[in-house]
Amino acid sequence: MAYTTLDVVPGFISNPTPYSTGLRWRQGNLVRWHEGILLPIGGWTKFTTTTFEGGARALFSWRKNDFLPQSVVGTLTKLYAYDNGSWYDITPTGLTAGYADTNRSAGQLATTWSFANFGQQLVAVQDRDGRLLNWANNPSNPATVVSAAPTSLIGTHVTPERHVFAVGAGGDKRRIDWCSAEDLNTWTPGPTNSAGYLVLTTNETIKSWVQFKNLVIVLTESEVHAIRYVGYPYFYGVEKVSSGGGVMGLHSVVALDDKVVWMGPSNFYVFDGVLRHLPCAVYDTVFGDINVEQREKIYASRNKQFNEVWWFYPGSGSTSNSKYVVWNYAMNIWYTGDLNRVAMEDSTIFDNPLALTSEGVLYKHEDGWTDNGNKIGQGRWVKSGMMSISEGNKVVFVRGAIPDRDPSRALGIRLHMSEWPEGGHVQSSRLQAASPKMDFRISGRHIQLELVGLEDKNWQFGNLRLDVVPAGGR
Repeated sequence: MAYTTLDVVPGFISNPTPYSTGLRWRQGNLVRWHEGILLPIGGWTKFTTTTFEGGARALFSWRKNDFLPQSVVGTLTKLYAYDNGSWYDITPTGLTAGYADTNRSAGQLATTWSFANFGQQLVAVQDRDGRLLNWANNPSNPATVVSAAPTSLIGTHVTPERHVFAVGAGGDKRRIDWCSAEDLNTWTPGPTNSAGYLVLTTNETIKSWVQFKNLVIVLTESEVHAIRYVGYPYFYGVEKVSSGGGVMGLHSVVALDDKVVWMGPSNFYVFDGVLRHLPCAVYDTVFGDINVEQREKIYASRNKQFNEVWWFYPGSGSTSNSKYVVWNYAMNIWYTGDLNRVAMEDSTIFDNPLALTSEGVLYKHEDGWTDNGNKIGQGRWVKSGMMSISEGNKVVFVRGAIPDRDPSRALGIRLHMSEWPEGGHVQSSRLQAASPKMDFRISGRHIQLELVGLEDKNWQFGNLRLDVVPAGGR
């Protein structure tokens, strides 16, 4: 008896052919790696029975001065706020309805919301409406318009120095105005205030921005700029970091502790003081099946518990987010799958990540193992590339296998074997639940490993030892 270990490298890789992938995982759904071990991605339950009307687009959470959690959901036509366990409609008077989809020939971009907390209060902009909104945490009152602020905005941001940025002020999508520190009503620069403005030296328009340490990183279609607080009398200065590295849309960027990452039109990027391409092992899977026309809908979020950054994006046949790609920054690996989510928030305010569907349902993620009580089961799966387990022209016979982790009948294992890399599968074993000693009767020169979730519970997988004997050759 001879044992051959299939120790498949963590993460997905999307080389052109299954054989060229080799001893790597090629594709899957709702699986992840944590500390080197393959696991199922957790399930989700409804966070609230409220369904948010009008086409959900964005989500934001923060804490009040009494440390109680607050959250808001923006849709195309509504603004909702969470307060003390209940949701309230705080839509401001006269809110302009947003665009459901991007239509570039008509000059219409899919609408989204920009949120920030000004202390315990909320400031917000719906980019088609263009007004700066303020909500003072009273669920009985709707959000109000900051009448002194610039209009025709594309978004807002609050700096650590307590200046509120009005991005795209006056309809100039290269311009950023800011109010005097701590004062939402003072926007005209004067000798006794710190209000001001700057205009990016560029022919492009601002697409996204994020706070990173003491910088505000501002992204256009193909440029990266950094805004820095410089104190009196100018307060903020800006420099161009790079003429490459543009961003897909407003919510395509995430700031981590030591870097900023984002999805661009044809690459991922990372900035930690220096801008670099972020190599993506699933590049073909992502950029080969994405509806770039609807790129403004792409939404990124961190899942700090598992050292992940998630991007939800519309597949090539969809106008709404239907797929995801994950970068595990601790292991520098990637994985992909299918999931309808239009926005996500990490578990910094609530105990679990929160995520919205296109239908306006808000879920609490990493909560149990089911889809809100409905079975996921074989919806969790992963397949390797086609791996050679013989030398030369030898055909081998696989008699059995031993999983290296504590076996759980929640995980199923299937083997596919062929004599030639591109010759199709000669044999496929039946799907069987993992056990301490598994029996197979299958032969070939090349093998593909498939793992499938059988039950909605936690399981683990590291590698597989195969009981292999010669079966002849020709």
